[in-house]
Amino acid sequence: MTPDKAAPAAEGRSGKFRRDVRRELDRFRRLLRERGHRMTPQRLAIYRVLLSERTHPRAEDLYRLVRHEYPMISQATVYKTLELFKDLGLIVELGFGDDVNRYDVNPRPHLHMICVRCRRIFDLEDESLNEALARAADPPGFRVHYARYEYYGLCAECEARGGRPAAEAAGRG
Repeated sequence: MTPDKAAPAAEGRSGKFRRDVRRELDRFRRLLRERGHRMTPQRLAIYRVLLSERTHPRAEDLYRLVRHEYPMISQATVYKTLELFKDLGLIVELGFGDDVNRYDVNPRPHLHMICVRCRRIFDLEDESLNEALARAADPPGFRVHYARYEYYGLCAECEARGGRPAAEAAGRG
């Protein structure tokens, strides 16, 4: 699969995507209410950004984007909100060792394609593969707590610019 086929699912902002966002926001509101959490404008704004970005943003990215709409929001509010969303199963936190954690609004098993140059993360939108990953995450006689599926390489933009992984560029690859 080429990197350009792994483009973010939200690209083009089709009518289907808008319907999916509305459905996810309705589910989000219902889940907060059912679990006894208040719906605040800041929580809604953060979740909207997570749904629309599809780039697996960092907490700092979310803070910067939501701050345009809510200038008084604090970084602590963003971090606390992300913790709540993780506890509710709305998002998955992706840690990368010494790099900053990223947040994925798609908690279902799916494949990530990670550019080793620009560090962007793309979801591979392949329904049959995602169904197979979901089946693999629920084997008989074993309870899976967490799974990650990742490919590392160059995105189409970095490859077009002649990009190489940092280790290769430094002569270590």
